[in-house]
Amino acid sequence: MRRFPSLLLALGVAACAERTPPPIRITIGVPYEVETLDPHAENTVSNYAVLSNVYESLIATDLQMKVGPALALYWESPDPLTWVFHLREGARFHDGRPFEAADVVASLQRLMARPELAMRAYLVDVESVAAVDASTVRIRTSRPSRTFLNKLSFVLITPRDASDETLRRGGAGTGPYSIERFVAGREVALKRTTDYWGPRPVLDQVTFALGVGPEAALDGLAAGRFQLAQANTRRLEDAITHLPRYRVLRQENVLLKHVGLDVARERTPHIDAKQNPLRDRRVRQALHVGLDRQRLVARLSNLAMPIGQPVSRNIFGFDPAIPAPHADPARARALLAEAGYPEGFKARLHVRNILADAARLVRDEWRRIGVELELVPQSDADFFAGVRETAMWMSRRGSVTGDASEFLESVAHTPDTARRLGGDNYGGYSDPELDRAIEEAALVQTETERLLLLQQLVGRVARDLAWIPLYVDQDGYALDRSLTWRPRADTYIRIAEIAAAR
Repeated sequence: MRRFPSLLLALGVAACAERTPPPIRITIGVPYEVETLDPHAENTVSNYAVLSNVYESLIATDLQMKVGPALALYWESPDPLTWVFHLREGARFHDGRPFEAADVVASLQRLMARPELAMRAYLVDVESVAAVDASTVRIRTSRPSRTFLNKLSFVLITPRDASDETLRRGGAGTGPYSIERFVAGREVALKRTTDYWGPRPVLDQVTFALGVGPEAALDGLAAGRFQLAQANTRRLEDAITHLPRYRVLRQENVLLKHVGLDVARERTPHIDAKQNPLRDRRVRQALHVGLDRQRLVARLSNLAMPIGQPVSRNIFGFDPAIPAPHADPARARALLAEAGYPEGFKARLHVRNILADAARLVRDEWRRIGVELELVPQSDADFFAGVRETAMWMSRRGSVTGDASEFLESVAHTPDTARRLGGDNYGGYSDPELDRAIEEAALVQTETERLLLLQQLVGRVARDLAWIPLYVDQDGYALDRSLTWRPRADTYIRIAEIAAAR
């Protein structure tokens, strides 16, 4: 009888062995592009969405974009300008080296010293970073910031000695997945790491199939090539009706589609006029009210919501009192005539490939008021390399920190290299009074007061119209029923959040 427990234990172990699931390998179809694996090089949803599975930051954000611990286990702020981060023990890079404070210091200093690295925008407030010891980092900021931790979540930590070439090809991170294969613009294949410090993810291998548009996503689902696919199309539900293997998930995202305008240069080669008409606010107002956003979103192949301000409604600082404007073509034409363009004008609209179909609808809308657009679709790499030299561009922008101050500081503030503000202000918009108010907003302590101030600033930018807001998408996903996952408003697919369905 004494041997009976041992027999039960043996049987239990055998049963567990029999129930161990086979390795799980999936392919995820996504519409975006990835051209480099350097986690600091590009400030795009595309790069961060993929590489945040490989590299980690000191701070993580959850489904509601609330901050929590990641490589920093906890932190403290002894004064408004000082942050002390106590690092997680046991985290290692994929090549086996232990993660230490020196890696944090090197990563932040790389960004602070290299203006060409776009993720530098999230460190605009940082004055200095130093290692207190191997497991403690002290960061000093130039001014108090209520969103500093949110911004820090986008600064991915790389090994202290990683070269530019190593990072471009795919370096070692501390995340739950490492890079197995990369074909620029086509796919990124990841494999689960064996000694990750956190909970073990369910999926063994994951391939991101890049540049998969909605129709290609539906075809891939029908053929069984994808186990998860983003397919922002109205046809998704109907298509999945005939594919019982999948279920549909939807989530309104924070990525606002807009047309940006060059409001700084007196002349531009991309508009057939002696002077740049976009510097005249009446012209910008004409473009604003000359758009029938309801008709625009009704003609989109995906579900979307019209918007009349530069941040979406799930962002702190959104003002529900600012509606999307009603279209008024007659007023738009009158405004153009008043500004000296009774016949309208012709211009080039540079647009990211991912938004080319929507850009054609915008072109149709503005043609009704006499503005003729020549569309210039571009890859993400080409678009961002030359966007500062264009007159009009169409892209998407989201306050992915969950706070409107991100847009205000990075996009609406006058470009200020020394203080690292306005880094994404491609059109040269400048309002010194607005700049001061943006900077003062970072000092406001109470949430109620700060919300009111941010709403006022968002309203001011909305009235000045250096950016023409268009709409916000409702993302659509098809997920294999053997898996469970919740879409995020920030649109990132964190592979470790995918689990096996019960």
